[in-house]
Amino acid sequence: MQEPLFQMPAQEPPSGSIDFQSKASLQGRLAHQDASAVIRTAGFDVIEENQAILALGVEINLIAQDQLGNKWLCEVTGAYQSRRPGLRRTDTVRKIIGTCQLLSRWGSQPFLLLTTHAPRVGSAGDKMLRSCTPQALFDVIVLESAEDLRRLRVYAERGPATGPLPGWWRLSDLEKVETLTGQSAEGGKVIEEYPHYLEWLIPSQDRNSKPIDPIVLARFTRDLLHWCSARNRGLLASSADGMWQTDEGHIIEERVKVVRTCSKDPIDHSSLEPFVERALNELDQDSAGYTVDGVFRTVARRQDGTIGHSDQVLRDDRAAS
Repeated sequence: MQEPLFQMPAQEPPSGSIDFQSKASLQGRLAHQDASAVIRTAGFDVIEENQAILALGVEINLIAQDQLGNKWLCEVTGAYQSRRPGLRRTDTVRKIIGTCQLLSRWGSQPFLLLTTHAPRVGSAGDKMLRSCTPQALFDVIVLESAEDLRRLRVYAERGPATGPLPGWWRLSDLEKVETLTGQSAEGGKVIEEYPHYLEWLIPSQDRNSKPIDPIVLARFTRDLLHWCSARNRGLLASSADGMWQTDEGHIIEERVKVVRTCSKDPIDHSSLEPFVERALNELDQDSAGYTVDGVFRTVARRQDGTIGHSDQVLRDDRAAS
């Protein structure tokens, strides 16, 4: 059985004789306890609880500190026993939106929302909450979601410089971001584009069609994901079935991982050379391939032992859509 990512504190069962307000208060305390446990397990330190910001008239449930010393403001909302728990109540969402906007104008600390339940996708609450944009609302973490906790671990280790990782925020949300503090000459919001992208295929077999050592593969994948998330404001990773033809005409089928990330600035091929060398050597490949802005580059060993590359222009599906 897989080990849990964190250990929830013991929860006090509510008595059937307590009234509605007491039960709601108890549920809120349980969510707060769970949020504290999740934050600490992810690698943060909780340095303040229920801290009032008098200048704004708001109270922050938790102030956490990551492993680099950055402070994070954390709001906890939700209940485990309710007809419309967590952020599935639109009045709760409205309150959060107000807090997001106030905090975005007050300071630079990232704001995390921890909840028992996120709004249903496409619901009114979901659309309302996404109007905050990633600058005001760094991420939404569902307390019992293993995937959300993995993102939280990255934030604790690498700080807010990673930018929000795709998860609750969709990749499309992170490709085009509204800068709330910027104003155009006409007084409107400045739209900041992320027009450049990288797509990398990570193989699962070496050049002799043997499985790559899982530890070596995991280390390469981890380092590439960290490079992407730290430099290019988030990433999307997925697995796929690959198929291609060798020079001898043989068809090779292989399970691959596809990593895709976006960037505001152009992506320099020289910055990818360390990963190319590692793919050729550590993963024992004859060639390594990746796409930058619609150009697929293949880097391969020549027969004389030198390294060469070739580029192929691809149709850009993003532009077509």
